[in-house]
Amino acid sequence: VESSAGAGVCHTQWLPGATHQALVASTSGKVVVLDTRAAGTELHSFECDSELRCCDSDGQTVLTGSEDGSIWVWDLRLAGGTRSNFYDMPNNRSNCVASF
Repeated sequence: VESSAGAGVCHTQWLPGATHQALVASTSGKVVVLDTRAAGTELHSFECDSELRCCDSDGQTVLTGSEDGSIWVWDLRLAGGTRSNFYDMPNNRSNCVASF
């Protein structure tokens, strides 16, 4: 995952129900789904509005919790992965997102 200087990986997992696909999230706010058979080709790529604190997926959707208190949902079944703001908690950090 390419990210801005000083950013690191905050989450990795095999995408449930998908063979050879990995979910990788960086603290810079970038989330990607990689095809591990094709030298890490990006299948989906998303940008959060602030630093990521946590990330999880059930294989169809991706949930992320951001430093600014937002919880974002991406639907991987739709072309390009549609993003929606699930919850916004201004001035509070999202420390974790419950697993699916």
